[in-house]
Order: sequence, then C-alpha cells, then structure tokens
Amino acid sequence: MSDADAANTSQSTPITVGGVTYEKHKTHWYPHGNMIFTVQDIAFRLFKSFLMRRSDVMAQMLTVSQPNDASSNPQEQQQMFDGAPVVRLDDPVLDFALLLDAILPQTFASSPVPSDSPWQRLLGLAQIAHKYGVNDILTQTGIVLEGIIPTTKNLRGYNGLRNRFVSLSWLAAAASHNNFPWHSIT
Repeated sequence: MSDADAANTSQSTPITVGGVTYEKHKTHWYPHGNMIFTVQDIAFRLFKSFLMRRSDVMAQMLTVSQPNDASSNPQEQQQMFDGAPVVRLDDPVLDFALLLDAILPQTFASSPVPSDSPWQRLLGLAQIAHKYGVNDILTQTGIVLEGIIPTTKNLRGYNGLRNRFVSLSWLAAAASHNNFPWHSIT
C-alpha cells in the first residue's frame, strides 16, 4: 500500500469519542493536528495554535483550563482521541466547515470568501465568523453579500426596492443572534 493509499484509508476511517462515532471531515482532518472539534456527526482535526491566532474567541476557549486528573468527576474530564483533546461545538457543520475553508484555504485566492455561494450560506458564514471573532472573514462576507443583497450602499440599481434592503450594521447585529433561523431563509 502506498503512502497516499494509507492516508486516504486513514482519512475515511471514522473515529469514536465517548461512545459516539464521527466521520472525519474530508478536508479539515489534518493527521498531525493537535486539537479535535466535533460538530454534529463530523470530526475536524486542526492545529490549535493556528486557530488561536485567527480567532480571539477560540484563543479564549482553548486556553481555559480543563480538569483532567483522575480525582475529578469523570463527566468533567476532557475527552481525548489519539493524544488530542476533543471539543464539542454546537454549530451547524456546514457553517463551521465554511469558516475553516475561509481561514485555512487549500489554495491561494484573492478572497477566501466564496462569492458564488448562496446568500443563505454566506449569512451562516457571517454568523459563525462573528461568533468566533474572525473579523476579516465577517468583513469580506459583508462585501460579498453587498453584491448579492440590496443594501443601503447599493440601492441605485434596485428601483422599487427602497423598503427591502440590508444594512451591514444590521448584518453584524443579526449575526450575533444564535437563534436567528439562517438556514430556513429561502
């Protein structure tokens, strides 16, 4: 078996943490990563230092001391997999993967925010970028959304739509509300 075949086999093998099985994310499972995030039924193995550098919220979240000694309550102990701590996130998996695509691009692009994404996906990206304090991605997402959704800055081309617009300040405020039904908007 070649190294590439071994890597592909390893990549497709699910992991089990705390009795729950997760599929490895096809792009953001880095075999030498030192941090694992589980989001819904997907596991992401990432590099803690890179996430901490890009996100103040992640930096705070990942530097909080986790009890992990034998005398502590077993339910409070940090879950581990293959020597890496595991953190469970309650975010939509598509939003978290899109945020990682933006901050960990696989190729160089002038903008890590995909301008051909549906606006609903972009709103989800704006929400999760705001939640984790990745301000450059939030700003870039706002710029892409300005080209898709009428805003207070670009109403000239939208005759008759003066009452139907989005301001970027509204977008930032809306992105901060975790209960906003982003994915049900059509």
